[in-house]
Amino acid sequence: MNDVRELLTPAAFGGVVATVLDNNPGMDEPMAARIVTEALKFVDAAAKFPTMKIAPSQVVDEG
Repeated sequence: MNDVRELLTPAAFGGVVATVLDNNPGMDEPMAARIVTEALKFVDAAAKFPTMKIAPSQVVDEG
């Protein structure tokens, strides 16, 4: 997948970004969006390689 943001509708992506912002006072929106994007990359990789044991970083897990 070239753009993992296609895994979510724009509204759903915005909702997840809003949740990350709510859970992390003082975080700016571009950082929250990056965290969510990286989390989607993790989900994409996990789906492509289901037998591999992988784990996201603590920061990405927030997304």
